[in-house]
Amino acid sequence: MRLNKIILSLSVGLLALSASAQNRTVTGTVTDGTNGDPVPFASIVVKGTSNWTTTDIDGKYAVTAPSNGVLSVEIIGYVSQEVAIGGRSAVDIVLDPDLDQLDESVVIGYGVQQKKLLTGSTVQVKGEDLAKLNTASALGALQSQSPGVTITQMLSIQHVRLLLLQDA
Repeated sequence: MRLNKIILSLSVGLLALSASAQNRTVTGTVTDGTNGDPVPFASIVVKGTSNWTTTDIDGKYAVTAPSNGVLSVEIIGYVSQEVAIGGRSAVDIVLDPDLDQLDESVVIGYGVQQKKLLTGSTVQVKGEDLAKLNTASALGALQSQSPGVTITQMLSIQHVRLLLLQDA
């Protein structure tokens, strides 16, 4: 009888241990810490695995991860963050802006590069300079201040606007 109790206790313990190591779908939303807006296109990696995803336009994500896993969240312009899942199936993440990183990044036609690594010519257009111009659109104002660069609006979704910049 005593042997049966020991076997039963070991079985329950092993079952609990295997349940805690199982993968599950973790969902959530990534938002901006200053205004609560969703953060689209953030990269979410489950540390120690090859599982990853990106947030959609509404900042929502879903990824397969162990219940004791850790999510690593990164996107340019925000402080990277690691969040323990802790057995939860819904993990909402708030990212704080990294203003220093934005000062040191330059958006180029095919990606983003650190300012100190950039070679070639650049044009800096300040928002206050654009505000002084009498133009029909912001794109027209930007075009007038960027000689030799063609600017075409390709897609506009809520707060995200994708532009195509071409050197003439």
